[in-house]
Amino acid sequence: MPLVNAKCTNCGATLTVDEDKEAAVCQYCNSAFIVEKAINNYNITNNINANVVNIFGSDNSNRDFVIEAGKLISYKGSSADVIIPNDVFLIGRNSFTKSTIKSVTFHKGNLSIEESKISDSIEAAFYGCSNLESLIIPGSIKEIPDLCFNNCSNLKKLVIEEGVESIGVMSFSSCENLKTISLPDSLLQIGNNAFSSCTSLEKIRIPKNVRVIKKRTFDSCASLSKINIENGVEEIEEYAFIGCKSLRSIHFPESMQEVDNKALLSCDNLESVSSDNPDLPTDNISKNYQHKEGCYIATAVYGSYDCPQVWTLRRYRDNILSRNWYGRLFIRLYYTISPMLVKYFGKTKWFNKLFKPSLDNFTLRLNNKGVLDTPYDGR
Repeated sequence: MPLVNAKCTNCGATLTVDEDKEAAVCQYCNSAFIVEKAINNYNITNNINANVVNIFGSDNSNRDFVIEAGKLISYKGSSADVIIPNDVFLIGRNSFTKSTIKSVTFHKGNLSIEESKISDSIEAAFYGCSNLESLIIPGSIKEIPDLCFNNCSNLKKLVIEEGVESIGVMSFSSCENLKTISLPDSLLQIGNNAFSSCTSLEKIRIPKNVRVIKKRTFDSCASLSKINIENGVEEIEEYAFIGCKSLRSIHFPESMQEVDNKALLSCDNLESVSSDNPDLPTDNISKNYQHKEGCYIATAVYGSYDCPQVWTLRRYRDNILSRNWYGRLFIRLYYTISPMLVKYFGKTKWFNKLFKPSLDNFTLRLNNKGVLDTPYDGR
């Protein structure tokens, strides 16, 4: 059984194959290939590093990408309009982070996006692409990872095509210019805070197969005035629509079984709550919430003293900051300055815009380090 080097004819990965066999399957992209062709492919390109394969085809645009075994590692090009090469089946988490691209076109073959990672910084494929203006996500991408398009501040139009099943936590959070969103019937799950602080969003349709509208999915979507919840949706969790100040009415379908009484907090202009399910109580769904004093900036940003982010920050204050002298000094300075800031600027749009992205990212990092976001009875 003579083993020789070969190169996958589909993804470009370097392999070891039995040259006596006629065909084999690539361990990286699961594509079948002719062994003889793969060996010849390796022999022609064996001057290329075996681990990192730069695509140098007749199309010069392919020189802009670094691809390793079918995984897009990085984009090196200068063009603001990007077309993902057909050779790519996995878009790496650092491929376009804080890139200046204006558009991206995905192929409709076997394609997915690598799971995001949070350590000292956020590693998410398209995080902070502030020039990205419109987006069409094909059904070949089944899952949109957490934070994937977070803080794409100039994104205006989003179309998610049939086939996509999951939108991750904070995937499109802080896309402040996002005005229109089209969601597919194939969608099964929308993560917490997925569209929070999309302050230009005016209307949304929740497809029937999304059984639960999760916590803070549309937090602080201040322009959201029309919500179409299709029959099939069964539950709305707390704070799902907190701070949707343009919302005047909401109607629940017959399938709705439970709506948390804090789901519509700080929807100040809400006038009508109705339901096709006669057994669903609607009179206990609060639209306003008088919060306690303390944690001033966070409370102003999130609209509540009792919410996951503020619970996280209160625990951090009481259990970590307060245990050393410089932490206690910071707390004193914070409670000296923040009440005045909130008094004069707490209800302005720029205040929320300035503080919320940083608070979102900071609380998420604290949660990942073990600080809980569950109800907290401390001060």
